Amino acid sequence: MKQSMTMKKAVGLIAAGFMLLLVFAVLIKPDMADAKTARLVDLKPGVTYKAYDITGDGHKDAIKVTSKNINDTLKVKVAMYVNGRKCFERTEYGWLKNVQLLKLKGKNAVIHLHLSGEDDNAEYWRFLKYKGNRLKSVMNLKNVISKKVGVRKGTVKAVRGNTVTVKYNACTYTSGITEFQLKCYYRGSKFTFGKIVNKIKIFNRKSFKYQSKKLTIAKKAKVFNSCKSKKVKFVVKKGQKVNLLQGKIQGGKLCVKIKRTADGKTGWVKAFNKRYLSANGMGILLLFKEGIYAP
Repeated sequence: MKQSMTMKKAVGLIAAGFMLLLVFAVLIKPDMADAKTARLVDLKPGVTYKAYDITGDGHKDAIKVTSKNINDTLKVKVAMYVNGRKCFERTEYGWLKNVQLLKLKGKNAVIHLHLSGEDDNAEYWRFLKYKGNRLKSVMNLKNVISKKVGVRKGTVKAVRGNTVTVKYNACTYTSGITEFQLKCYYRGSKFTFGKIVNKIKIFNRKSFKYQSKKLTIAKKAKVFNSCKSKKVKFVVKKGQKVNLLQGKIQGGKLCVKIKRTADGKTGWVKAFNKRYLSANGMGILLLFKEGIYAP
């Protein structure tokens, strides 16, 4: 009998403890949970965050984002406030996709702002740095890939030191809808991006999934030792199978490194400078049969 009562008390205490933890998790302020360790913080519109230093003076600031849809215009107005003062405002067609605070090395911190429009294409996509009571652009992520191509969008995946990893999606004349990881480096007072991109994949128009292996060549292409090389290493022909290894950005264009599965030869295919029509003239002929072009 005593053992039964003891067990009941123990269960009751555990249940009570669990409820206290649950209440704490629900009531905890948004900026407390990630105040010490988070390098990448999602900022929710309407919420004031007080755990981060955005001005770089060593003191925590009050940061607030507001987002308002403008009636009958399909536009969104986004504003940001630091310590009660408006330091940024932008109006674009579309909606607010995400806004994040990135904690860099030392006292550096930047805002990642992505406003999306038609087809989720980025209308405004920047890294913003607090300077002179204003949040000013220190990198235009849309300009990484030429504006002549189609959709450009992405998300920040990781922050380490002064290096930011961005998952970038773009549509190119060479590979169609393509996804890759891009490294951005904060040096001095601005960002630069690394030309080499990794984890590159194309969107398969049939499976609706990204893939990099067992791709089928749709258009005969010359393969070089590098993106700048003029000497042809070998030629890939229609129907041959290849794996997509890597990418490189030059002049806003994406050239790709492939490996032919039949003999293991590797090399770079330079970016197509124009759109090639398919045989029936009804679509865009890309390097890979599985790819799809979305302007």
